[in-house]
Amino acid sequence: MVLIKQEANKPAAVFCLNKGVTLLTEKSLISVHLKELADQGVPVLACKTCLDYYGVGHVLTVGQVSSMKEFVELARNHEVITIG
Repeated sequence: MVLIKQEANKPAAVFCLNKGVTLLTEKSLISVHLKELADQGVPVLACKTCLDYYGVGHVLTVGQVSSMKEFVELARNHEVITIG
């Protein structure tokens, strides 16, 4: 994540789904890096269904609630890289 923040070419977005949505809470050390990436203008998005399933929608420290529709749109228009 540190290298991604330093790159000149930033990702179009970071979309967290499944258990990855827990990375957007204060319990995750990576949330600090995701916040910095968001501050650089990269949208950090979280699947609403996943947030509801893991019960963390109310404790997000970074990111915006999104939908699979937006994920599909991003995947259709940009290269997808999976981490983890």
